[in-house]
Amino acid sequence: MVGVASPGANIINGSTSTWNSLGCLYDGVNGAPRTFSAGLGGGFTATSCINAAAVGGYRYAGVEYGGECWAGNAFSNTTSADAPASDCSFTCNADPTQICGAGNRLSAYYLASFTASASSTTSSAPASTTTTSASNSLPSGVSVLGTGCMLDAANGAPRTFAYALPNTGYTIQTCYAAAAAAKYIYFGLEYGGECWGGSVFNNVTNVDAPLSDCNMPCNADSTQKCGSGNRLSTFQIGASSATSPPTTSGAGGATSTTTTSSTSVAEPTSIPSTWAAVGCYTEGTNGRALVGSAVSAPAGGMTNAYCISQCVAANYSVAGTEYANECYCANDVRNGGQLASDQTSCSMNCAGDATSKCGGPSRLSLFALKGANGTANVQVWAPPSVVTNSSLLNGYKYLGCYNDVIIDAQGADHRTLSWQWNGPGVMTVGMCLQHCRQYGYDFAGVEYGHECYCDSSLYPQSTIQASTDCAIPCEGNPGQICGGVARINVYQSIYQITNFSRPTNTGRYEYLMGGVSVPLLSALTIKNKIVLLDKIAGGEPNGTHAYEFDYQISDYRLAFREMHVSTDIFCAAGLMLPDSAGRILTVGGWADISLQGIRLYNPDGSTGVNGTRDWEENFNVLHLQLQRWYPSTLQLVNGSIAVFGGEIGSNDRNQPNVEVLPYTGTAPVDLPILRRTDPNNLYPHVFTLPSGSIFIAAYNQAELLDPATFATVKTLPTIPGAVLGENANPNGSGGRTYPMQGSATLLPFSPPYTDSAVVLICGGSVGNGGTATDNCVTTAPDAANATWTVELMPFKRLMPNLVYLPDGTILIINGCKFGVAGFGLGQDPTLTAVLYDPSKPIHNRMSILNSTILARMYHSEAILTHDARVVITGSDPQEVEYPEQHIIEQYLPPYLTSGLARPTFTIQQPGNWSYGQDFYITANLPGGGPVRASLVSPGVNTHGNSMGMRFAWVSIVQTGGGQYKVTMPPGQHILPANHYLLFVLDGPTPSVGQWIRLGGDPGNIGNWPNLPGFSLPG
Repeated sequence: MVGVASPGANIINGSTSTWNSLGCLYDGVNGAPRTFSAGLGGGFTATSCINAAAVGGYRYAGVEYGGECWAGNAFSNTTSADAPASDCSFTCNADPTQICGAGNRLSAYYLASFTASASSTTSSAPASTTTTSASNSLPSGVSVLGTGCMLDAANGAPRTFAYALPNTGYTIQTCYAAAAAAKYIYFGLEYGGECWGGSVFNNVTNVDAPLSDCNMPCNADSTQKCGSGNRLSTFQIGASSATSPPTTSGAGGATSTTTTSSTSVAEPTSIPSTWAAVGCYTEGTNGRALVGSAVSAPAGGMTNAYCISQCVAANYSVAGTEYANECYCANDVRNGGQLASDQTSCSMNCAGDATSKCGGPSRLSLFALKGANGTANVQVWAPPSVVTNSSLLNGYKYLGCYNDVIIDAQGADHRTLSWQWNGPGVMTVGMCLQHCRQYGYDFAGVEYGHECYCDSSLYPQSTIQASTDCAIPCEGNPGQICGGVARINVYQSIYQITNFSRPTNTGRYEYLMGGVSVPLLSALTIKNKIVLLDKIAGGEPNGTHAYEFDYQISDYRLAFREMHVSTDIFCAAGLMLPDSAGRILTVGGWADISLQGIRLYNPDGSTGVNGTRDWEENFNVLHLQLQRWYPSTLQLVNGSIAVFGGEIGSNDRNQPNVEVLPYTGTAPVDLPILRRTDPNNLYPHVFTLPSGSIFIAAYNQAELLDPATFATVKTLPTIPGAVLGENANPNGSGGRTYPMQGSATLLPFSPPYTDSAVVLICGGSVGNGGTATDNCVTTAPDAANATWTVELMPFKRLMPNLVYLPDGTILIINGCKFGVAGFGLGQDPTLTAVLYDPSKPIHNRMSILNSTILARMYHSEAILTHDARVVITGSDPQEVEYPEQHIIEQYLPPYLTSGLARPTFTIQQPGNWSYGQDFYITANLPGGGPVRASLVSPGVNTHGNSMGMRFAWVSIVQTGGGQYKVTMPPGQHILPANHYLLFVLDGPTPSVGQWIRLGGDPGNIGNWPNLPGFSLPG
């Protein structure tokens, strides 16, 4: 952090040379002059102020009130003194890592080549004994006024001459020239180079000071004297020397006396009619009362009208003038500023208008824009305080002011709360608490005035600090405290928002078998074997890139059957088809003709018996209309297959459209959602809904599409991402589709199937190498006012797999905690499985299960088997730390490690089943029930997407003895026509599943493609 170093320490490099610190100096205290006279504006950091001073040729620079920049070539106040370094405690508004003084405290710097101290009053040139009264030093026609030295603005009194000539660095000659050009009668020099002029005395009480008091050499000519602190070297144009001040004349030449302000500030007639004076206000105690911007004085000096005009131009509604020549703008009064008890304390005449008052020492003449009722009202915030009132805390309690950015023994830094969400200009304590609660966090904290932090726990080494360390007002409510510099106000929910279950039975990972490839696509066939496909380019050098894995065979030599593909399925999509054979389809791929590839496999064989069929493809007669790399597939309710999105080639242009198979002459349809979300929309999440609409999610957007035309029929709210984000975006940041890969599914359907479908999306990333997302989101997209609900996960997870289990729970597995999907782009594997139970209340649905030692990141798969295991394959990050993974694991869910006997069942009428049809089974339930039955389609799994995965509970009623009636769902919008695994559950324990075919083949896809090189199952 650029802070206040010890005086003389090398602190920072300016644009021209090295600058050193002068430490923390008092500035303008109790009406004293500024330490440095040239105001360069607001919004600075220590670095940018020094650079601006260097460009302006100044020797000194200082920052104050969080961003005001002041500069000079000499000290304008000979009484400037060191303040404690801790007094300079305001962080720079433009960069909270730097210190920018405080109220009446200046973080000061000087050029390293110039030796200076807080008491310096002269330049580096030799001191001169020449006095301003020497006749040979005066221009022709100029005489010394009085003794040649007068008191000026002493003890808060007005300036002797009202008008400050522009810039500094004057000599007697140049000040005379400027005053004569402005047609002033009098002029004077002060603080080594300021030039003041006027035709009347602005303060009739000004008196001569000893000539020796005006002892500051002119910065531009050290042989001349240019006043001193509150001392003015005075001269008159066109008259002989005077021994005392002339009679003060008022406007229009009328004689007047000193004017005393009344209890309210008179409204100058020159200000706009839409504005009004609202009184004399005190300066802030914790910073500027007006924090919007500072306005530099014009050439003729500051006036109220000019100040208001500049505030209007900057779109502010409050303006204030101070110290005769300063102007500040804002929309309210902050930091403890308030209506002054003594309205006469705004007593300094404006530098550019001696008839009006422009504040005073630490006093503001305040003006405000009138409202519709013609009156001007100003929002005045109470001095900021820590929010502890329970009625304002939305179920949280205040814990204290904690340290932040903790450095551990290895030198790594840690935040007290890890997730950051910024709200510049709008942050309040309540806003932060609400945001953290929305994302399921028990802890929330505010810092630096506009930063909000959330987490499930405090960093263990965080400790409570002095309450005074947290003193920065909230930018959205200046009456509240929002932390400090590396200090955070921490709040904790009074009840646990998110509850993660930690069951004693967590299931387990097991080594299943060494693999023959690193697959990137897996699919369970109706022959209870898993198809494994890997990439050709960069794949196994002697491999065939397609295999069938008989997972019930323990002999490695017999478990794999070599198969063959002609085109590269690297980043393709797939589905099981509803034809009689349950063929597996893959489309798209990597490079050249593979991008339009269509491949079909008609599974055969049985457990322990190899099949003989292979993948079928013939690019010359059958291919996609367009190139597609990273597309998604969806079976429509009419039995046809929609192919969504992708890219035209490897890391190439987006393919923002959808095409349908079998091809019927219809060209691809443009999808605006895929145009808007490019390039973060690969492998979009797509589902058919009971309403008939198609749900599509890409990046952080979601829509419902018409199933016939693919036109948008409903735009859903933005999908929330990770809690962190900028500009108070309530949706956080990040995306849910490749390369910020999350995983999605529909929650279970249940009889009587009248509830709206619910979409679940888990994981993702903020992108650009950032952190993975640690939550799932759900929505009922068909609901009239669909909203997203955020559910915190126990771990961050990019590239997860979601796997439906027979008991309606969803296994969340694989992935990593940082980065994005792709080769070498993910880091820190997530090794612990999580179980999501939709039957439980929101924020209580997740259980932490067992862990593996194998990283499963990019190109990992997980798929349900017919016997209710989960087979885990792949991982291809291509990094030394995380090598390609050939090992095949299995996960045994808790229902397989409970020791309970499994139920068995026999279908009395095997075959094809219609929607709504009853059929009968005979079941043995060793646990005595209760009995349940489910239908599961495991889908085709790649890159965290299980295309076609779907789950529905079905009605099962005991009809007598061990016989049960099972009723199919009512239509294809619940479960599209296809093959499903039927499971019977005895309490928590599922049977081995049996395949059934539901709904037939509505699109007659079993007779497609009737082309050379393809067999037709019918």
